[in-house]
Amino acid sequence: MAIPEHVVSMRVQIDPGKVAAVQRACDKNAWLYAESGGKDGIVPVIYKVSRRHTSEEIFARIVRLWHAIDRPNVQIQLVASELAQGVLRRTKNTAIRMRIIDRAAE
Repeated sequence: MAIPEHVVSMRVQIDPGKVAAVQRACDKNAWLYAESGGKDGIVPVIYKVSRRHTSEEIFARIVRLWHAIDRPNVQIQLVASELAQGVLRRTKNTAIRMRIIDRAAE
């Protein structure tokens, strides 16, 4: 089953409409997530990293986004970059599901 990608760009504020759309997608796929033991039914959200921010600032924004969406089957995706690697390292000891994607997948 193909799961649509929801592109969410969080510049300054978190857009409640975009968060609600991601939540609906997560809720729609919650059964698949539960049935597969968390291996399927994941809704990817591509976070566009701005070079104007540090990895700590981006991490803080991702934490805000993660808490705003508040669904276990959401995955935050960052386009591969040095900043993205720093953010990924910061999420290792958190519940935030995150991965780095190739620029071609953007």
